[in-house]
Amino acid sequence: MVLRDKDSTKILVECDCGCAGISISKFEWHDGVKEYFFMHNITTFSADQHTFLDKFKKRIKMAFYILLKGTYSFNEICMSEENFKEFKGIILTFE
Repeated sequence: MVLRDKDSTKILVECDCGCAGISISKFEWHDGVKEYFFMHNITTFSADQHTFLDKFKKRIKMAFYILLKGTYSFNEICMSEENFKEFKGIILTFE
């Protein structure tokens, strides 16, 4: 889901399942300087609902990534193609 406020100062992008999201905010100071804020959020309910097997798989995946790439992505946001196209259009017009 991609949402935008009426003043075009904030964009909210949520995962299709609603468990994670990114918020992009624009703030303009009195002297004309613009700052952009990127915030990542994940719902605690979704984050804590894992079985033993899920936790085990995550640890194996993390070890595999660390050994091969040196980094690991803990969170990711999944969007449908339609939502991504909408997000892309909003980002291109966000100044």
